[in-house]
Amino acid sequence: MSDSTATTLHSAIELLEAIEDDQLRLHYQAIFTVPARRIDSFEALLRWQHPVHGLLLPMSFLPADMDSGLGWVLTNFVLEEAVRACANWQRSGIRAGVSVNVSPGRLADEFLPEHLAELLDRFELDARWLTIEMTESRCDVDADDIRRACVALASLGVRLSIDDFGTGEATLTRLRHLQFDQVKIDRCFVAGAVDDATDRRIASFATDLAHSLGMTVVAEGVETSEMLDLVIDLGVDLVQGFHLHRPRELEPHWRSRATCR
Repeated sequence: MSDSTATTLHSAIELLEAIEDDQLRLHYQAIFTVPARRIDSFEALLRWQHPVHGLLLPMSFLPADMDSGLGWVLTNFVLEEAVRACANWQRSGIRAGVSVNVSPGRLADEFLPEHLAELLDRFELDARWLTIEMTESRCDVDADDIRRACVALASLGVRLSIDDFGTGEATLTRLRHLQFDQVKIDRCFVAGAVDDATDRRIASFATDLAHSLGMTVVAEGVETSEMLDLVIDLGVDLVQGFHLHRPRELEPHWRSRATCR
C-alpha cells in the first residue's frame, strides 16, 4: 500500500470514528432578509471537534471526492442533524429554515429524494423549511441527472439553491434548464464590488437575471457595513456573512426548548 493510500485510509477510518464518538457537529450561520434584517434561515456548516487538534474546518478533513462513499456518509450525517435541528426550531416557535450544501453527485443520486422524504417524515418537518444547495462550480455530472433530481426534490416541496453563482461553467445554460428557487452570489463578487466596477456590474447582472427568472438572491460573504449597503443597493433579497453573524453552534436554550421524537 502506498503512503498516500495508507494516509487516505487512515483519515477515512478516523472520520468514521469521529461520527461514532460524537466529535462532528454543525455550526449554523444566519441568513437575513433585507432591509428588515430578520432571520430567514441558517446554513448548516460541518465542523470537527478533534480531541488533539481542536476545532477543524471542512477544508482540512473533507475527502477530495465528496461523491465517494465517505463523502456520502458525511453528507447524510449533515442532512440528518440539520433536519433534526430545524424541526426543533419549528416546535420552539422559531420560524427559520435550514440549508445544506450537497455535492452534485449526491444530488443526482436517485435515492436522495427518498432519503430526504424519510428524514422529513421522521422529524415531522415541513419540506419548505429545507433548502438543498448545490455548488455551481462543482456541477460536473450529467445535466439530465441533475434535472431529474431537481424535479424530484421540488415535488417533495424542498427548496433548491445554486451556491457560488458565477464561478462555474455554462452558468446561463444551467439556469435555463435547472429550476432553482435561489442563487447565492459568490463572495468574490461581493467583496470585489466595493472597489471594482466590473465585479459590481457582474453582481448587479446576476441579481437582475435571477429575479427575472423568479429566483431569490443571497449575497454571500458580507463582512463590512460597506458591503452590506452595496448589496442592498443592488437589490438582493437575503444577506449572509461575518458582518451580521458568525457560524456557531446552537444556543443552549434552542437545544433544550424542544426535542424530536
